[in-house]
Amino acid sequence: YCYVFAELAHESAGTNMLKLRGEVSNADADLTDITVTLELSDGQVLDTTPNSDVTVTLNQYGPVTVKVKTGSSADANQEIIRYYNNVYPGPPSPLIQPSESTSTSVTIDIIKPDILDTQTFNDNLVEYIVTYNNGEVRGKNSSYVLEGLSPASEYVIQSQTVLTENYGGASTPESFTVYTGPNSVSGVNCLVREKEVNITWEAVDSADIYMVTMRDLDGNEH
Repeated sequence: YCYVFAELAHESAGTNMLKLRGEVSNADADLTDITVTLELSDGQVLDTTPNSDVTVTLNQYGPVTVKVKTGSSADANQEIIRYYNNVYPGPPSPLIQPSESTSTSVTIDIIKPDILDTQTFNDNLVEYIVTYNNGEVRGKNSSYVLEGLSPASEYVIQSQTVLTENYGGASTPESFTVYTGPNSVSGVNCLVREKEVNITWEAVDSADIYMVTMRDLDGNEH
């Protein structure tokens, strides 16, 4: 029995979550006789069966150490222990703040959760993905321009934080709504009379409200 042990397989299951599995690959092993216990450094203890997935939400942000104990249900004195350090769950997702919009694009700012400014998830470990119906932008920038959009439209976009390839894992996506502006008016005509100004323009698709601003000789807007 002593040569039978479970190796830890792990992956992110979302923000601050892990999917863990104690894998026993020995073809001669009697799996009904083997027990696998996963002890996490956040204090959680999970009794599992070999080659079975278990999903856990951590009691702390950042990586944990997982102690994998492989034992025998027939003999409690037979046990093999292995340690796996720096097992990373998914990091938190960034917030999205629209800062500027045109008729065909929206500029968004990435607002990082405080935990992403610490050594636990520093800038070397994470990058951001923003997906929308026209595509995807990905990188470490604090601002992105979403292009190729339709005028006067609503878009639901999703943000995610992903860890670099050495660690794997991604956050649970967060959804946000942004809006593009209408097209600019064209065909503007202005007829000035003694006490009035008559302004006309061509209608804009998807726009039912227009704003006209006039400035007098003193610089006051009306």
